[in-house]
Amino acid sequence: MEQLGLPHTKIHAKVFRSDTSIFPERSRQFGLGSTTAAETLRLLELIYRNEAASPEACEEMLGHLRACENRTSLPRFLPDGTKVAFKTGSVTAVRTAGGIIESPCGAI
Repeated sequence: MEQLGLPHTKIHAKVFRSDTSIFPERSRQFGLGSTTAAETLRLLELIYRNEAASPEACEEMLGHLRACENRTSLPRFLPDGTKVAFKTGSVTAVRTAGGIIESPCGAI
């Protein structure tokens, strides 16, 4: 993530394995990982533009983001058929979602 210019985006530990944390303090505060809103949007942009990794890997990532089943957040009020590639997140009482909305006019 640092090589992509995203120094605040970190994965702290393996999923459901807090004992593997490389950032124990951050794990206690934030859980599995942490980022910022700006870095989340930048990463999504890099993925969409095939600049985060190879085009094949970026398409695979977009596929995972498009498969997000949470329809009560970001895509909630969008018209049927609108493609949304997004990621949700949470810490204690805070819930977030960020993503790419693909409309007939292009992605935003």
